[in-house]
Amino acid sequence: MNARTRAAIAGALLAVGALSACGTVHHLAAKISCAAKLHTWEHQGGGQAKTIAVGHALTAVGKADTALSGAHFDAASLRTVTSTTATMLAAVQALNADRPPACVPHLAADLHATLAKLTAGGQEENMAVAAAKAKNFAAVSADLRLAGADFEAGGRDFTKTGHDITRYAKS
Repeated sequence: MNARTRAAIAGALLAVGALSACGTVHHLAAKISCAAKLHTWEHQGGGQAKTIAVGHALTAVGKADTALSGAHFDAASLRTVTSTTATMLAAVQALNADRPPACVPHLAADLHATLAKLTAGGQEENMAVAAAKAKNFAAVSADLRLAGADFEAGGRDFTKTGHDITRYAKS
Protein backbone atom coordinates (compact mmCIF):
# COMPACT_ATOMS: atom_id res chain seq x y z
CA MET A 1 0.00 0.00 0.00
CA ASN A 2 1.48 3.32 -0.98
CA ALA A 3 1.53 6.46 1.13
CA ARG A 4 -1.28 8.07 -0.85
CA THR A 5 -3.63 5.07 -0.23
CA ARG A 6 -2.74 4.98 3.46
CA ALA A 7 -3.46 8.71 3.73
CA ALA A 8 -6.83 8.28 1.97
CA ILE A 9 -7.81 5.40 4.30
CA ALA A 10 -6.69 7.35 7.36
CA GLY A 11 -8.69 10.36 6.18
CA ALA A 12 -11.77 8.21 5.62
CA LEU A 13 -11.44 6.62 9.07
CA LEU A 14 -11.02 10.05 10.63
CA ALA A 15 -14.16 11.28 8.82
CA VAL A 16 -16.17 8.24 9.97
CA GLY A 17 -14.95 8.77 13.53
CA ALA A 18 -15.86 12.44 13.41
CA LEU A 19 -19.33 11.64 12.07
CA SER A 20 -19.80 9.04 14.79
CA ALA A 21 -18.75 11.52 17.47
CA CYS A 22 -21.03 14.11 15.89
CA GLY A 23 -23.96 11.68 16.17
CA THR A 24 -23.17 11.09 19.84
CA VAL A 25 -22.90 14.81 20.47
CA HIS A 26 -26.17 15.39 18.61
CA HIS A 27 -27.89 12.69 20.72
CA LEU A 28 -26.52 14.20 23.91
CA ALA A 29 -27.63 17.68 22.87
CA ALA A 30 -31.14 16.39 22.11
CA LYS A 31 -31.26 14.63 25.48
CA ILE A 32 -30.20 17.78 27.33
CA SER A 33 -32.73 19.86 25.39
CA CYS A 34 -35.51 17.39 26.22
CA ALA A 35 -34.52 17.25 29.89
CA ALA A 36 -34.72 21.05 30.00
CA LYS A 37 -38.18 20.97 28.39
CA LEU A 38 -39.33 18.32 30.89
CA HIS A 39 -37.99 20.35 33.81
CA THR A 40 -39.74 23.47 32.52
CA TRP A 41 -43.02 21.56 32.08
CA GLU A 42 -42.82 20.04 35.55
CA HIS A 43 -41.69 23.06 37.53
CA GLN A 44 -42.19 26.31 35.67
CA GLY A 45 -45.14 25.23 33.55
CA GLY A 46 -46.98 23.71 36.48
CA GLY A 47 -47.13 20.11 35.23
CA GLN A 48 -46.02 18.73 38.57
CA ALA A 49 -48.45 20.91 40.56
CA LYS A 50 -51.30 20.01 38.21
CA THR A 51 -50.48 16.31 38.54
CA ILE A 52 -50.50 16.60 42.33
CA ALA A 53 -53.82 18.48 42.17
CA VAL A 54 -55.37 15.61 40.19
CA GLY A 55 -54.11 13.12 42.78
CA HIS A 56 -55.53 15.12 45.69
CA ALA A 57 -58.85 15.61 43.91
CA LEU A 58 -59.08 11.89 43.17
CA THR A 59 -58.49 11.13 46.86
CA ALA A 60 -61.25 13.58 47.79
CA VAL A 61 -63.66 11.84 45.41
CA GLY A 62 -62.87 8.50 47.04
CA LYS A 63 -63.56 9.90 50.50
CA ALA A 64 -66.81 11.48 49.29
CA ASP A 65 -67.90 8.15 47.79
CA THR A 66 -67.21 6.38 51.07
CA ALA A 67 -69.20 9.01 52.98
CA LEU A 68 -72.01 8.81 50.42
CA SER A 69 -72.78 5.19 51.10
CA GLY A 70 -72.51 5.72 54.87
CA ALA A 71 -74.90 8.67 54.70
CA HIS A 72 -77.46 6.62 52.75
CA PHE A 73 -77.29 8.95 49.77
CA ASP A 74 -78.62 12.03 51.58
CA ALA A 75 -78.69 15.42 49.83
CA ALA A 76 -75.56 16.77 51.57
CA SER A 77 -73.44 13.75 50.64
CA LEU A 78 -74.69 13.92 47.04
CA ARG A 79 -73.64 17.60 46.90
CA THR A 80 -70.22 16.66 48.27
CA VAL A 81 -69.76 13.97 45.61
CA THR A 82 -70.90 16.40 42.91
CA SER A 83 -68.50 19.08 44.16
CA THR A 84 -65.47 16.81 44.55
CA THR A 85 -66.12 15.23 41.16
CA ALA A 86 -66.32 18.68 39.53
CA THR A 87 -63.03 19.64 41.19
CA MET A 88 -61.38 16.43 39.99
CA LEU A 89 -62.66 16.90 36.43
CA ALA A 90 -61.40 20.51 36.42
CA ALA A 91 -57.97 19.34 37.63
CA VAL A 92 -57.91 16.66 34.92
CA GLN A 93 -58.87 19.23 32.28
CA ALA A 94 -56.15 21.63 33.47
CA LEU A 95 -53.49 18.91 33.28
CA ASN A 96 -54.80 17.73 29.91
CA ALA A 97 -54.44 21.27 28.55
CA ASP A 98 -50.80 21.38 29.67
CA ARG A 99 -49.22 18.58 27.63
CA PRO A 100 -45.76 17.28 28.58
CA PRO A 101 -42.94 17.49 26.05
CA ALA A 102 -43.29 14.95 23.26
CA CYS A 103 -39.58 14.13 23.41
CA VAL A 104 -40.03 11.89 26.49
CA PRO A 105 -40.93 8.42 25.18
CA HIS A 106 -44.47 7.25 26.07
CA LEU A 107 -45.14 10.10 28.50
CA ALA A 108 -47.79 11.97 26.50
CA ALA A 109 -49.61 8.76 25.50
CA ASP A 110 -49.59 7.36 29.04
CA LEU A 111 -50.77 10.66 30.50
CA HIS A 112 -53.52 10.91 27.88
CA ALA A 113 -54.73 7.38 28.75
CA THR A 114 -54.69 8.24 32.46
CA LEU A 115 -56.70 11.40 32.01
CA ALA A 116 -59.23 9.68 29.72
CA LYS A 117 -59.89 7.03 32.39
CA LEU A 118 -60.24 9.65 35.12
CA THR A 119 -62.62 11.67 32.95
CA ALA A 120 -64.73 8.57 32.31
CA GLY A 121 -64.75 7.85 36.04
CA GLY A 122 -65.90 11.40 36.75
CA GLN A 123 -68.71 11.10 34.24
CA GLU A 124 -69.81 7.83 35.86
CA GLU A 125 -69.73 9.54 39.27
CA ASN A 126 -72.09 12.19 37.91
CA MET A 127 -74.39 9.49 36.53
CA ALA A 128 -74.39 7.81 39.96
CA VAL A 129 -75.46 11.08 41.60
CA ALA A 130 -78.25 11.51 39.04
CA ALA A 131 -79.37 7.92 39.65
CA ALA A 132 -79.34 8.48 43.43
CA LYS A 133 -81.51 11.58 43.04
CA ALA A 134 -83.92 9.46 40.97
CA LYS A 135 -83.83 6.76 43.71
CA ASN A 136 -82.48 4.21 41.21
CA PHE A 137 -80.06 2.50 43.57
CA ALA A 138 -79.25 -0.36 41.21
CA ALA A 139 -77.93 2.21 38.72
CA VAL A 140 -76.07 4.01 41.54
CA SER A 141 -74.28 0.79 42.43
CA ALA A 142 -73.42 0.00 38.81
CA ASP A 143 -72.21 3.54 38.08
CA LEU A 144 -70.06 3.68 41.22
CA ARG A 145 -68.55 0.29 40.37
CA LEU A 146 -67.64 1.54 36.87
CA ALA A 147 -66.27 4.80 38.27
CA GLY A 148 -64.19 2.88 40.80
CA ALA A 149 -62.74 0.66 38.08
CA ASP A 150 -61.82 3.70 35.97
CA PHE A 151 -60.30 5.51 38.95
CA GLU A 152 -58.27 2.42 39.87
CA ALA A 153 -57.02 2.03 36.28
CA GLY A 154 -56.25 5.76 36.13
CA GLY A 155 -54.28 5.46 39.36
CA ARG A 156 -52.22 2.62 37.90
CA ASP A 157 -51.60 4.74 34.81
CA PHE A 158 -50.49 7.66 36.98
CA THR A 159 -47.85 5.35 38.41
CA LYS A 160 -46.82 4.36 34.88
CA THR A 161 -46.54 8.02 33.92
CA GLY A 162 -44.26 8.63 36.90
CA HIS A 163 -42.13 5.67 35.82
CA ASP A 164 -41.87 7.13 32.29
CA ILE A 165 -40.42 10.33 33.73
CA THR A 166 -38.05 8.49 36.08
CA ARG A 167 -36.90 6.10 33.35
CA TYR A 168 -36.20 9.02 31.02
CA ALA A 169 -34.36 10.98 33.68
CA LYS A 170 -32.10 7.99 34.38
CA SER A 171 -31.40 7.16 30.72
